[in-house]
Amino acid sequence: MWVAKTVSIIGGTGKTGMWALKGALQRGYSVRVLARNPDKVKTILVTLFGEEEADAQLEKVVVVKGGIMDEAAVLDLFKGADVVLSFLGMVNPPNWVVCPGVESMVKAMKTIVEEGGSPPKLVSMSAMGIADSRDQMKASNFIMGRLTLWLIIPYMLKECFADLEASENFIIKERELADTLNMTIIRAPVLKDKKGYKCDFTATEKPYVIVPPSDTANIASLFLDRQEVAGGFLDCVENRQFDGKTVTVLRKN
Repeated sequence: MWVAKTVSIIGGTGKTGMWALKGALQRGYSVRVLARNPDKVKTILVTLFGEEEADAQLEKVVVVKGGIMDEAAVLDLFKGADVVLSFLGMVNPPNWVVCPGVESMVKAMKTIVEEGGSPPKLVSMSAMGIADSRDQMKASNFIMGRLTLWLIIPYMLKECFADLEASENFIIKERELADTLNMTIIRAPVLKDKKGYKCDFTATEKPYVIVPPSDTANIASLFLDRQEVAGGFLDCVENRQFDGKTVTVLRKN
């Protein structure tokens, strides 16, 4: 008998996380969302489902009020969840938010362990072009991939990528220290919003693929729609293939 998993979402009112919110609801999961402004969740649901359906969808969502640095709220969000999907991203450069946020999440996971519980799996968003995924960035497009890697990232997105890389390093260190913490890093290429595009989150055939950093042969584009990134995250709710690993979600070649 299939039992609906409980999925908690961080950044669920953001440009990428909102699609994970939609997909989680469409897949029948129990959904919890962290939000500083709970009213914004209703606004997002109207955008995703329309005015008539938004109220019905809102009844399926538990909104935990608070921000990522609110320890009590984060712990509440994690307790009872099977999987936590984090779409944290830098909002006000150069102020870091991803690494401090990940540290807050890991602290909640450790608290659950200390209390005798089982912490949820964490799936954290990062970016292609970091560490051992640099070759994937170059392989994504001969000119634009190298331009992004050698010019845009170090000069225009320096602090953003430094924040992401620090969050990765923190997760990797914690994975090595504690086998009770199940944490996956998913790197995404350059995000885009294709006008009029609707991803079918319930389809069995996927337009994207999740691969290890060493795979440079299955990259069709430097870009990936935010909805497809969200789909990759949602696939990790049921799929345990990528547990405890660092992978990249890409447009299928």
